[in-house]
Amino acid sequence: MDNITNVRCGAMPENSGLLKTFRMYYVQNNVKKDWDLVQVDDTISVIIYNKTTEKLIFEKRFEPVVLYDETKKFECKSAEDAGVKYPAELGFTVQLCTRTVDKDLPLNEIAQEQIERMCGYKISVDRIEQAMTYRSDVGAAGAEETLFYCEVTNADKIGKATGVDSDDKFVEIVEMSIQEVEQMVARIANDRVPPTCLMGMFWFLRNKAAARH
Repeated sequence: MDNITNVRCGAMPENSGLLKTFRMYYVQNNVKKDWDLVQVDDTISVIIYNKTTEKLIFEKRFEPVVLYDETKKFECKSAEDAGVKYPAELGFTVQLCTRTVDKDLPLNEIAQEQIERMCGYKISVDRIEQAMTYRSDVGAAGAEETLFYCEVTNADKIGKATGVDSDDKFVEIVEMSIQEVEQMVARIANDRVPPTCLMGMFWFLRNKAAARH
């Protein structure tokens, strides 16, 4: 999974299936303004707690944009230069079980499919609780994200996860105890954990973990 090679960057094609860029023009208080926007799909994310093992389940993913940001920090002349000088591990993140909303289905059913596909647990929809819905990256994208929570047991396990998500990204399952999650959110720097994952951790610690102590 961590064998990342032949890194390079180029101009975005007009037919990108992931996002579209455009400019909005508007008038605010009689002043003409404009703003550059990115159109992306809404997403769902799931906090998964295994009651048998007493651990939360996360996904480790390689995110190209994170590696690219590291190339800027290290002042590499190009992405190729960064690929030689800096390990691919710089682009790996810890995330919740996540998926773009790419089907015309209720969000909890999309979450159910992703839990089974990526984490290997088969559960009914009524075991999936909606935690909150919010907007992400309101400066550029503003897509809607919905956070779910579910509890699973080893008896729900139906096999190994596929290891490849709907965007063809390779995924590695990572499990953490409640204590490890507490240590994670207590860190000053969590530059390998996206905001949605951190929010999910905080939500779990506040709403679920407290009842277990």
